[in-house]
This record gives sequence, structure tokens and C-alpha cells, in this order.
Amino acid sequence: MRLLLWKNQVIVFIFSIVFLFLCIQYDVFNAVPNKLEEKWDSNMVHEQIINSMQYYQNHREQCYYGPLRMGKSVNKAYYSQFGLMRIIYSIATCGFDVSVEKARKVLRIITSATTAIVLGAFCLYVYIEYGKLVYFVLILLISFSPWILLFGSHMAWGTMFFFLPFVVTMIAYPRMNNTKRSCNILFTMIGILVAIKSLAGYEYITNIILGPACAVFYHELRIEYRIRRKLLKRVFIITSCGVLGFLTAIMIHLAQIQIVSGGEGFEKFFSKVRSRTIAANSDRSIATAWDYYTYDENGNRVENKKYILKKYKQYLRHYFVRIPQIRYDHKRDTWTLKGRQRGVRMWVMILFTGVLGVFYILIKRKRHLAMTVMVSFLAAISWNIMAIGHAINHAHINALTFYLPYLLFAFLLVGDSIDMVKVKIFRLMLRK
Repeated sequence: MRLLLWKNQVIVFIFSIVFLFLCIQYDVFNAVPNKLEEKWDSNMVHEQIINSMQYYQNHREQCYYGPLRMGKSVNKAYYSQFGLMRIIYSIATCGFDVSVEKARKVLRIITSATTAIVLGAFCLYVYIEYGKLVYFVLILLISFSPWILLFGSHMAWGTMFFFLPFVVTMIAYPRMNNTKRSCNILFTMIGILVAIKSLAGYEYITNIILGPACAVFYHELRIEYRIRRKLLKRVFIITSCGVLGFLTAIMIHLAQIQIVSGGEGFEKFFSKVRSRTIAANSDRSIATAWDYYTYDENGNRVENKKYILKKYKQYLRHYFVRIPQIRYDHKRDTWTLKGRQRGVRMWVMILFTGVLGVFYILIKRKRHLAMTVMVSFLAAISWNIMAIGHAINHAHINALTFYLPYLLFAFLLVGDSIDMVKVKIFRLMLRK
């Protein structure tokens, strides 16, 4: 019996990886809108990476120690990231003559596959804990999520490391929370994973740190539905380990800048940090950020307060799930998924999961999941609050923050509610 269950789980895991890989690599359901692809073209990002990597083929020492650069010019140094992905690439291609086009294709395949493996592991966990129906709802909603599909093949941010600390905690915590030693091993592992992600770029670091904390919150509430000292202690420890991992990466990064650029690099680094975490511009303090003027996309001067609120409203209007529509193409004489699709906006998802979560708490059905959905929303918006300067200037890409961990838990809640309705209907049919 155990062997049969193990085989089923292996089959489900392999299916999840293959299915998600095809969706990320080829957008099977046409979930990513054309305008979004134009704004953030994956090929363009990979080409920028490879161009700078090829530049460093003749400057090997800078490739290992230099800061991440978005182009061939040294004057365009991007001092706010470490460039781990470029270092990996330079080591892997050392001694090989690789064209930009071929390297780009290989990079997309590798990053899509690794992202699919990480998300596939989470889907397998859901299959084991919640059953087939919730599993299929989850994997379909992920495959309909344009931001996951768009970022899933990006090497620049190391998308696989974006979800990895959260997924590892969700899977490992129930098996490692029995003893203090095993918990310490898990927490140390999370700190290392956060450090690795930070070395590849610290965007959305608050979500990455708080994601495992939400996973611990979920599991502890599942054991006993009340706020206990043990819950708070475990959440604090795993969050602290994530922060230590991030600070370790920053120290390595600062040492790297000191070796390559000296004081000039430090100045540019902290200028970038201030511009992303305090205000829209680096020379403004947090107390006056709302009082200054800035310029919108059309070049018109507007108050920062209005500009910031406008950008935050844009997040609520984003489509986070795009459900495909099958239609008949008369020209090609075949059925197709291309064309206009039905999208679910963020404000609809927040309202629906909020009402559904309250309903779950009232009927006392999986209250730990409902509470985690609500708490994880705060973790999801943490980057857009802590890094306000980055959030208002990157509304076209920061929508990814809502998937970790809020929308992953929200997808679980939606799947479980469908399963609940199915059971109710089945029982009514039996009574008749």
C-alpha cells in the first residue's frame, strides 16, 4: 500500500513539473497578455544579462567580484545587486564559445524548469494534504497566473529562489518541528536560502523572509487554533534567520563593492537603497516624501501623494488570474485559446477570499487556512509598504509580490471551497 502511494506521488510530482514547465516556458493557456510581454520582454532581459556576461569573459576577475551591470558600460553599474546569476553563467560557460541566442534559450529552459520544480513540490504537498480536486484547482490557477508565468523564466531575479524558502518550510516544517535540533536545522536552512536569493537580487526580500513565517503560522494554527507562545516564538526565530541571511548577503555585497569600486560604489549602493525604501527620490526623507512633487509618465508634475495613491490603485486593477476562453478560429478551421480572456482583478480576489475566510472561521472549517490567508496578505504587501520608492516606480512588475505567499494560500482556499461544495452536492444526491 505504501509503495502504491509513493508511486502515485512520484507520478503527480512529475506531472506537476512537466505541466508547469510547459506553462512557464510556452504559456500554453495564453495567460500572459501581449502588453505585459512588451513591457517586460523575457528575451530582452536575458539578452541584457548575456551581453554583460560576454563582456566579462575577458575580465574574469571582475566577473567574480564585480557588481551586477545591466549593460556593457562600466558607468551603468547596478550597485544594488550582487550578480550571482552572472557569476554562475560565467563559470558554466568558461572555455565555451556560446552565442547569445543559444545561451538565451538554454537560460530560459533552465530557469523555467527550476521554477517548475519548486512550484511542483508545493503542488505535490497540496495533493497529499488536500486531495486531487484542490490540487487540480491550485495547479490550474498557477497556470492561469500571468505574473508567475512571466517571471518564471527570468534568470535575472532567480525566480526559483523567490518561492524556495516558503515551499521548503511548508513541506519540511511538519516533519521537523518535533525536536529543537531539527527545528534549528530547518531555520538555518531557511536563512541560507534567503541569503542565496539575496545574492541574486534583493527585490521583494520582505516577502521572501515573511513567506516561511506564514508557513509556520499555518502549521502551528493547524495543530492548535489559538495564538500560543510557541507559535510566536517559532515565527520570530524563522523571521530572524531570514533577516540574518539577508544581512549576510549584504555584507558580502558590500565587500564586493569595496574590492571593485571602493567609496564610489558604497555611495551609489546606499543611494539606491534610500531611493527604494524611503522615498521616490534618494534626496528625500520619509517625513517629506508625501509633500514633494514628482513627474508622471506624461511628464506632468504631480504631488507625490496623488502619484503614490495612483500607483497603488494600479495594483488593485491588475489581473492576477486570466482564465482562457476556447473559441473556434474560422480562418484556420480549428479551435484555439488565443483571443480575449476573462481576468480576475486583484480587488476581486481580495474581497472574495476575505468573505470566504470569514465564512470558514464562522463555520469552523479549516480556520487555520482562512486565518493564514488573511495574515499572508499583510506579508504580500510588505514590500510595497517598506520599499515605497520601488513600488511606485515598478508597478508593472511588482504584482509578483502578491503571489508570495498570499495568492498561493488564496488558491488553496478557493480549491477547498470548491471541494466543500462538491461534498455537499454529493450528500444531497445520496439523500434523494
